[in-house]
Amino acid sequence: MKEDELCRVDITLALRFEKDFVYDVYLRLSKDKVVKIGKQGDNVIDLLRKYHEKKDVQDIYISRDDFKHFSLVMKEGMKARFFNPETTEEEQVELLDKGHQVVKESLNKFGVSKENIEMAEEISRTSMKTINRTPNLFRFLKQFESTCSKEYLRSVLVGYTTICMIDTFEWKSDAIKEKASLAAMLCDITLEPRDFEDIRAYEGRTHEQSKETLSKRVLMHPQKVMSLLSEENAPWVSKETLTMIEQHHERPDGSGFPLGISHQRIPLLSALFMVAFRFVNLLFEYEFDFQRCNEIFAILHKEYGKANGRKAIDALATMLGI
Repeated sequence: MKEDELCRVDITLALRFEKDFVYDVYLRLSKDKVVKIGKQGDNVIDLLRKYHEKKDVQDIYISRDDFKHFSLVMKEGMKARFFNPETTEEEQVELLDKGHQVVKESLNKFGVSKENIEMAEEISRTSMKTINRTPNLFRFLKQFESTCSKEYLRSVLVGYTTICMIDTFEWKSDAIKEKASLAAMLCDITLEPRDFEDIRAYEGRTHEQSKETLSKRVLMHPQKVMSLLSEENAPWVSKETLTMIEQHHERPDGSGFPLGISHQRIPLLSALFMVAFRFVNLLFEYEFDFQRCNEIFAILHKEYGKANGRKAIDALATMLGI
């Protein structure tokens, strides 16, 4: 089967939904070679468990049609598990992480549908509720950094930080906070793991370094996500969410990307999202050493300390009580 006819599934997710996972299964042997290791009707789950436990296989592949079906099964299964009192917090967060991966694969393979956006919204809402129950943001990260992808944790922390910053303003509302958390869940959905390292290196650049050193995929990803979520494709995604996604790598001095717009064109909500995004990336870079908070704020003031960017930094300081 050809590459574009297959979709990736985390093997632990297949095992978690073992009663419903009844598909032909493929395994990637190399960049150019994929083989079928099990077919519908076989005892696929026992085979997957063997590959996972004895061969440390992390990813498997199923056909596009089977992936669409599995996404619907998972969406309903997640709801049932979230409302099950026997589901532990650890199981819930790990399931949210895998759900985020499914949304990402679905959007990149099939484009936008109401179903995958609804799933993203559900993951976003439940993630915010879960982290809100955690007494300490850093404890949340330490608890799940070994079991969840950094991409998912980053999106959750960016969404949560933005929401807390919004809470410092009188115009706050649940609707606005949901728009921000959805933006955090989707803004980097087209990127691959290595792209985040390129962005991290770019964010720490000297003034002589150019954004043109970034790959086209990285440089244009805000607009690619915008295109995926356009009004024609996804009229139910708000303009505020789209603007936050489009502008999350911009800078008030015009040195950001992809548009290079300056502070006059950056609304306050986008500024909050941008500062939260950079703040979380710096926390990861400094390994969540909050003793370096002064260093972090010095960087934020240097990069965003103008117009609405300054207001966003003030909101972050208020949120952190500093």
